[in-house]
Amino acid sequence: GISMEGLNLPGELNFNVIANYQTELNQFQFQDRPDELNVELGEVGDPEFQYRMNLTYQLDRFNTTWTARYIDRSADAAIDLSPTGDSPEDLSPAFLASITTHDIAASYQINDTVSVYGGIRNVFDKVPFGRVENSLYDLVGRRAYFGLRANF
Repeated sequence: GISMEGLNLPGELNFNVIANYQTELNQFQFQDRPDELNVELGEVGDPEFQYRMNLTYQLDRFNTTWTARYIDRSADAAIDLSPTGDSPEDLSPAFLASITTHDIAASYQINDTVSVYGGIRNVFDKVPFGRVENSLYDLVGRRAYFGLRANF
């Protein structure tokens, strides 16, 4: 973490990024036909690029986190990006646009055994446009949660 003392501010700031960039993702569905390539890269659930970024600020017993998730543009599940793929010609939209979602969360440690927490998932209520049935995407939209945690 980064101490905020240098900026004359209290607390500590932590930053974390996890990114994934795929250059190739192919399936060979038939062992006796290795020339029949099924390209998965760029289809829904297998984006070329994605990342998750967390920024956390902690001050004594208070903790807050902002999370951003990005998923690159992907072809609809009905589109086959393989060289010999057969794609429905009239499918619209054929691609899901890239999407970024944001979450905020906070917690406060009341004492050694009790804390309260809460947050908002998908703050800006971004859901993918088109037919999506993949758990990589937030399919619910904005929602809030609150809780009390007690250790005995």
